[in-house]
Amino acid sequence: MHLPNTISLALSLLLAESALAEYHPCVLIGPDVPIPKAVSSTSAFKDGIVSMKKAIDDAISSGVTSYGDMDASSTSFSLEIYSLHEEEPLYTYHYDAPGLADSTDGVKKIDSDSIYRLGSISKLLTVYTFLATVGDVSFNEPITKYIPELAEYAAQHRGDDEIDFIDWDSITIGSLTSQLSGMPAQLAGSPGTDEALKAGFPPGVPLPVYDPVPENITDTNCPNPYGVPCDRAGILGSINFQHPALAPSWGPSYSNTAYSLLAFALETMTNGSFPDLLTAEVIDPLGLKSTYYSNAPLDQGVVPHNAAISQYTVDILSGGPAGGFYSSTNDMRKIGQAILNSTLLSPAQTRRWLKPLTFTANDGALVGAP
Repeated sequence: MHLPNTISLALSLLLAESALAEYHPCVLIGPDVPIPKAVSSTSAFKDGIVSMKKAIDDAISSGVTSYGDMDASSTSFSLEIYSLHEEEPLYTYHYDAPGLADSTDGVKKIDSDSIYRLGSISKLLTVYTFLATVGDVSFNEPITKYIPELAEYAAQHRGDDEIDFIDWDSITIGSLTSQLSGMPAQLAGSPGTDEALKAGFPPGVPLPVYDPVPENITDTNCPNPYGVPCDRAGILGSINFQHPALAPSWGPSYSNTAYSLLAFALETMTNGSFPDLLTAEVIDPLGLKSTYYSNAPLDQGVVPHNAAISQYTVDILSGGPAGGFYSSTNDMRKIGQAILNSTLLSPAQTRRWLKPLTFTANDGALVGAP
């Protein structure tokens, strides 16, 4: 009669003994020694630069890296290391791919003021602009509070099948910043591989083919022929024709459109335009000279092939907060130093921001905002 209790007690003791045997005292969190303030003068740093330079040279000459193959004939890049305690960069490296000399647009020789299109680094600047403008007090509020079109859709479909309809009431501002919204990655009508190749994107990365663009999404809303750049009406009209990728806050699921919605919410909160807020809250206070929401000067750009093939000059409209911004090596250093120095945010706000928010399937990779 008492056998189950006896077994339960034995298992509890066994588990407790196992846990004690595997226990290792944790060290105190934080640095073990004071942070050095003159890094560039240390032998360890100088030796590290030599090793890193060799690794870069080997990757360029072989085309092989630990992260995959690299086409050094057409891939230009810039690298800079900086410290909060030294005004000048600790190390700067620019690589001019041979193909850059044949480009009909942009610079032929890269320097720290040359302007790159940032791609998804734009997401960082979008969240930074949001925090610099209104802080994070709204992070637990639903997006429906700030985008009436989504609130109307949510009211019409409340209680419907969560597989077929996005639960906008459960998607918060904070989840949009951290890939936890469960939204689809792209808009309906985003290009498949064939369309992307015709538009000049490189081969080798298959893109998902979604349902046709709904009839109410016109060329005025989404003027680009392969369906990527959309204005507010185009994005909000398209997103509800898709299925959710995950339930809100279930786990990380990459979404570009989430950052467009974040920008729309900020515009509602401030009654301003996001490009103007980016300028007023980040670009001007930090004295950035080469950072743009759109329409960066072509003659200062790092432009593979030409502007048409690289899509360097395409204005992706309300998709900009996800991947359309431009900046230079010098400006990116100023942005990084400002974030770490809490120049625009309070130290407490910075600490809250620079924390991981969710795990991934890789136990060595976590996701923050973004």
